[in-house]
Amino acid sequence: MGRFFNREAAIVALALLVVGVVCALFVEVPVWAKVAIPVTVLAVLHWPLTISFQDWILEVYTERGCFDRALTLALAIREAAMDRKSRQRAALNVAFVHMARGDYANALANLRTIVVTSEQAAYKAVIDGLTGYCFAQQGGDLVEAERLVQSSLTAQPEEANFVTFLSLIRLKQGRYEEARALLEKSIALDPDPKDPHPGERAYMMGLILERLGETANARKHLEQASRAGCFFGRKAAEHLRQSGAPESAIVPQ
Repeated sequence: MGRFFNREAAIVALALLVVGVVCALFVEVPVWAKVAIPVTVLAVLHWPLTISFQDWILEVYTERGCFDRALTLALAIREAAMDRKSRQRAALNVAFVHMARGDYANALANLRTIVVTSEQAAYKAVIDGLTGYCFAQQGGDLVEAERLVQSSLTAQPEEANFVTFLSLIRLKQGRYEEARALLEKSIALDPDPKDPHPGERAYMMGLILERLGETANARKHLEQASRAGCFFGRKAAEHLRQSGAPESAIVPQ
């Protein structure tokens, strides 16, 4: 029940009490009923609204780089899960937070707790794709990483994130032209710079172009990535510093 006794749950409770009190002030009822209104509003709506608010704010925390708070909340949600479906969804959210903060070992540990059946083809594609992505980021078994990501692409060939994951594998393999083509395809499918994580594709493109000898173009993409903040923004900024870029070109992290 930890997810209902934390900062986010308290915010929802306070908001509901305020709404209840305001409503009570404008209703002509006995005093006892005025007291009962906010209590009833809280009792009826706190549980469902807390769940919805926490799901939303978890994405906001992760997107804005508030990883410590995101992880604390995600773990509380996982521990409070009351059935297998909820636990697996919560484990996936914990994995997402770990991936966003660059902790691929713990992301994999959570992904491995998720059991999918052959009937859950779309869900399996997501888990396989994310697992392959974590393998690739760790620089470990690229053969297995490619097998998993290719399996996901077979199921969902137009999923931009899966195309990005394959581009990452090609980058790790030193197949830079293929990596570039795949990343360009991913961006065409989904131009949102926050996907898969803020600044990640700009950072990847910077590395690819650098390997291809397009130094000026690479720096533009790395500078773009540095403006995204979060994990990949910091990586891009550090890479720019190491390559001798002027501090004026690097967004402070």
